[in-house]
Amino acid sequence: MGNASVNGNGETVTSTPVAPPPARADAVLPPVDQKNLRRAAWAGGIGTALENFDFTIYGTASAIIFSKIFFSDLSAASGMLASFGVLFIGFGARPIGGMFFSKYGDRLGRKFVMVATLFVMGTATFAIGLLPTYAMAGIWSPILLLMIRFLQGFGAGAEQASGIVLLTETAPKGKRGRYSSLVFVGAAAGAAMGAIVWILVQMMPKAALLSYGWRLVFFSSISSPSLRGSSAARWPNLRSSRSSRKRASSRSRPRQWRMSSSTARSTWPGSSS
Repeated sequence: MGNASVNGNGETVTSTPVAPPPARADAVLPPVDQKNLRRAAWAGGIGTALENFDFTIYGTASAIIFSKIFFSDLSAASGMLASFGVLFIGFGARPIGGMFFSKYGDRLGRKFVMVATLFVMGTATFAIGLLPTYAMAGIWSPILLLMIRFLQGFGAGAEQASGIVLLTETAPKGKRGRYSSLVFVGAAAGAAMGAIVWILVQMMPKAALLSYGWRLVFFSSISSPSLRGSSAARWPNLRSSRSSRKRASSRSRPRQWRMSSSTARSTWPGSSS
């Protein structure tokens, strides 16, 4: 019911109290699951480290060896340009892969995308080590290299984005930026590991490096399946951690009384009963 009062002109004014707006969902979220948070943090760092490891070993190989084994029919300058051209294909495929996997991340969960992209990248990197050289397969050798490089970049485009999104959704308010930054810590660690592997392999004799040494670098990407498996297994199996907490919060909130439309019309000021 409204409160009646008389203003300065002698008119009766009826005021109706207005209910305050409901509290935001973020303000009543239950505590963050610390176990899920730690799992997501570790998996985000390890997964991105593996992704950047794969990209780093390929980029280094493009600079020091691919022009000699996949583009040996070209001059030194042309072979180097062709080698870096295939390298660019991987970066061009990254946004395509990100857009492709984004819808599946929302529908099937971040963990599905994480597992899929890690194994797509790992398989593609391992397959590069199996490729025949130009002397063995001719023009098919660089063609296969280009196709596999596209697949590698396609998988990499969604892995880093999935890590950032899930860490942002899992972390508590006020710490989301800190936990999301772990993805880029993993990226730096993966680049460093790739550089170290190439430093060690280049200690081999040149003939051995051109024959099989470079293949060992790419085989090392999948020679640690425990890292890829543990990274994927650590991811919380949630479509969206924040949306799950919101649903849990909405279920725990008491139901509010709602005024029916007929009651609202009968109690509205100036309405006839």
